[in-house]
Order: sequence, then C-alpha cells, then structure tokens
Amino acid sequence: MRRFTACRVFGAALLACDLSPAHLVAQQFDPRERFEVPARLRLSQPVLRSLMKNQVTPSYPEDARSKEIQGVVVSLLSVDAEGRVSSAKVISGDPLLASVTVQAVRRLRFRPYYQLGEAVPFEGQVSYVFTISAQGSANVSLQPK
Repeated sequence: MRRFTACRVFGAALLACDLSPAHLVAQQFDPRERFEVPARLRLSQPVLRSLMKNQVTPSYPEDARSKEIQGVVVSLLSVDAEGRVSSAKVISGDPLLASVTVQAVRRLRFRPYYQLGEAVPFEGQVSYVFTISAQGSANVSLQPK
C-alpha cells in the first residue's frame, strides 16, 4: 500500500511525494550531524550591567568635543569565563568616539556568569552616551538600563 502526502508547492500546483518504507529509512538521522552550540552566551544589557565589577567611562575626545559630536556609541564585547574582556568592537556610533569607547570597554571587568554550575564565556553590548551641554561641558555615561 502506498501513501502519498503533499510535499512541494510550485505556484498553484501541488505535487505529491511517495512515502514508501525505503524512502523513510533513507531519511533517518545521521549521528555525524551535530547541533552546534554557540561558543558564547548572549546576555542582555541589564544582565551585563549587573555583572560589572567596575564602571569605566571613556574620556571625551578633544576633536569630537570641538566639533560638538554627541550621541550613543554601542560596543559589542566578548568576556571570558574569568570576567575579562577578550574582544571589543564598536557596532554603532560616531567614528571619532569609537576608539576611546573600545579602550574603556577593554578595561571593564565582570563577575563570572554561571551555567549549570560552571563559569562560561559570554558576550553582550555596552552603550555609552556622549553629551555636550549648552554651557560647553562634555559628559560621558553608561546608557541607563
């Protein structure tokens, strides 16, 4: 006995596939195929901030200050199992503010994040807000949660 089921749709035409036992045997799971688990967990900004041991704020670059460049700079960082930043890069923000942001992010330290009782590496985003007041004073702060 043959059973048929819908298998592909091309435009308005519906084709049927043969589901013979030989066909089903060929579709078995191959044990060599493995599900890849990402090397690092991705943590949200509030969780990442709660794990921070120190808060490092970059200094406002003089050339950016003289040009009155302001805004939010978002950096993506990877943290090892001991809580040290292993890599950091800016993913959005003004290029004049990027280099000081990366320097500051690399000095951040975190408490370990535990999964199943073991400290694991993780990654997340940290955002700094660069502002210049009407009086000309410059301020840099971590973006509020």
